[in-house]
Amino acid sequence: MCAVHFADNAELSAMITNWRKSSRSDNANQCVELGWTGEIAGARDTAEDQLAAEARPVITASRRAIAAFADALRR
Repeated sequence: MCAVHFADNAELSAMITNWRKSSRSDNANQCVELGWTGEIAGARDTAEDQLAAEARPVITASRRAIAAFADALRR
């Protein structure tokens, strides 16, 4: 089991600076971005890109948990 956190705080959101969007995504802002720092990974909705980075909701979990989730989506 893994812990998943819904982070609204600016500190955690600001820690993740290398957000990546799928290469299969178009410019319609209908996808999820993944980012990571150390052992923490995050996912956020690109539809909320009009918000300041520190105000965007982020779901965080361990990098391992996010990788397993992304892998399951590819199947």
